[in-house]
Amino acid sequence: LATGEAIGFQDGSVFAGASTVKTAIMLYAYVNLDRFTPAQEQALKKMIIKSDNLAANLLLAAGAGGQGTEYAFAGADEMSTMLQEQLGLRHTYLYVPYETTDYIRLYKPSFRCGPAGPVGDKPYTEMGACLRAEPASMARLYLLIDECARGEGLLLEEFEKLSADRCQEMLDRLETNDDDTRLAAGIPAGVRVEHKSGWIEDMNGDAGVVRSPGGDYIAAIYIYK
Repeated sequence: LATGEAIGFQDGSVFAGASTVKTAIMLYAYVNLDRFTPAQEQALKKMIIKSDNLAANLLLAAGAGGQGTEYAFAGADEMSTMLQEQLGLRHTYLYVPYETTDYIRLYKPSFRCGPAGPVGDKPYTEMGACLRAEPASMARLYLLIDECARGEGLLLEEFEKLSADRCQEMLDRLETNDDDTRLAAGIPAGVRVEHKSGWIEDMNGDAGVVRSPGGDYIAAIYIYK
């Protein structure tokens, strides 16, 4: 972070976003809500610490101004537009809230997804079309939040509800993630890691900021099969 130097290996390949996109959901909530109710505060904790899916849906709905699954769909669409059009993140979105397969079958809501078939750079993964993440873009998401916490950058220019203190609060929340089996594995005790992990049957991913004694850095690591 001090030098701006970056290195990538196949970081333009697109993966299933899984729960790594929950950092973007947190940002969406902060962008749209001045303060959090006790229920929303609890949802933020459950989403970041335990990766709770229904808590993520609650925050999507709250960011869109309501409650329930219908509003969660609206929030997912708005958040995905924010990520791509305002923040310039490629192939990184969540158009369908978590655990809504039965809701879709029963109520047939209208929603969009990304382009069908492979997107991004080779090699391709099984990525679905509605929940995707590109490692390079996920790294940029953390860079934007870190810049905001330092009182600079695009987030402060775009969103009036954000401040350096609120962006630092987001990083503080990410530090509470209790998953120590991915990005945090092998990091020495006492080194702060601000991250959000995600996994499905054939993919493991984690992205975040490591506050290393040798210099702070961002890592976004996605592994397919």
